This record gives sequence, structure tokens and C-alpha cells, in this order.
Amino acid sequence: MQLRVAIPTKADKGLEDVVSEVFGKAKTFTIVEVEDGQIRNVQVIDNPGASYEYGSGPIAVKSLRCDTGFASCSDMRLSNELLLGLPIC
Repeated sequence: MQLRVAIPTKADKGLEDVVSEVFGKAKTFTIVEVEDGQIRNVQVIDNPGASYEYGSGPIAVKSLRCDTGFASCSDMRLSNELLLGLPIC
């Protein structure tokens, strides 16, 4: 099974980055592709909505759908330890 996860992050450090507290205002998104419990690819993209005072969330969602092909987005509150310190399976 293949899974793509967009994690709102604060910089461009990939898996070593810190998760942003606010989805729409995140500076970047770290896109993690997982297949059969193994990380296959990691990509960092800029969030075009980060600089907007209002409406940054919908802009972020739209960019993820258009730029990376995500069909839907979900606001999952996960800890840095889960996302960055443990294997994803």
C-alpha cells in the first residue's frame, strides 16, 4: 500500500524539520511517500499561502491538490516525536 503524507513544516529540512503549529501558515510542506511501511521519497515544497494574512489554509490545500496531486487534506495533530523520531508504518 502506498501513502503520501503532507506534513506542515517550518523550514526545508525534510524529516529533520519541526512540525508547524498552523497548517495554513506553515513555511513549507514535507511530502513523505510511504510504501509497505518504508519511506520511499521525501520532498519539501514551499507553501504559497504562508504569507497571506487571511485565507492561508484554503490556499495551502489548493496548492497541495494542484502541485502534488493530493485528493484531500486532513488536519491531523501529530507530535514531532511520531513524525520525525519513529519509523512510519
